[in-house]
Amino acid sequence: MKAPQRLQALIDEGLIDTVVRQLMSGKEAMVYVVRCGDETRCAKVYKEADKRSFRQAVDYTENRRVKNTREARAMAKARASAAR
Repeated sequence: MKAPQRLQALIDEGLIDTVVRQLMSGKEAMVYVVRCGDETRCAKVYKEADKRSFRQAVDYTENRRVKNTREARAMAKARASAAR
């Protein structure tokens, strides 16, 4: 497998020998199986902040309670703009 660009620095430094395969991909990061000498390890690569997507962002924020009314208004405004 071709090494992802974000892991190339670790390969160049000799911390990773080869990238075996992609193990999984999630909302915030991708996990790769890598070889380091005789050991098999996992390398977690976080996605760029602008490429992370939370399609169900309301699931993370709907039951939050905030004591500060300014924060509560900001969260309500964010929910309203996300619903558009």
